Amino acid sequence: EEKSEIKSTWQNGYHVVSGDNNFRLKFGGRIQHHFSFFNQDQDVENLLGSLDNGSEFRRIRFYNSGTIYKSGQYKLQLNYSEGAASLADVWVGLTGIPFIGNLRVGHLKEAFSLDMMTSSNNITFLERALVTAFKKQRNSGISIFNTVMNQKLIWAIGLFQNTDKFG
Repeated sequence: EEKSEIKSTWQNGYHVVSGDNNFRLKFGGRIQHHFSFFNQDQDVENLLGSLDNGSEFRRIRFYNSGTIYKSGQYKLQLNYSEGAASLADVWVGLTGIPFIGNLRVGHLKEAFSLDMMTSSNNITFLERALVTAFKKQRNSGISIFNTVMNQKLIWAIGLFQNTDKFG
């Protein structure tokens, strides 16, 4: 039996990879803090009322994700906001399934729009587009998805049940 060397690196999170690449773990997170400072003249204050300065944590997330034997995947992401802890992503999946591509089951993002599927680490503005206010990002369910045309087109289909932030 050959001994497998474990490699660890830091790149957008802490990664641990087995020497044979069969097992990959990633630990990461984000803290996004919002500060607001207002200066208004008397006309604006008369029209809108007094605007208060303030700050709040928009997102505090910690996660662990990984790959097991190159085709098994999982993610556990916890969100701390609005004074409570909740689930962001808790799913298991398989990749490389013939004719289907990928399968995920658990509490995960619904493939509703590119804006919703993009991580909050990579969006341009603090808030997402208005259409996302009418649709929850994550629910409990099952999803199959894949890419075609050299990863230029993505298709996805899923069956989800409306759930709260705790799945």
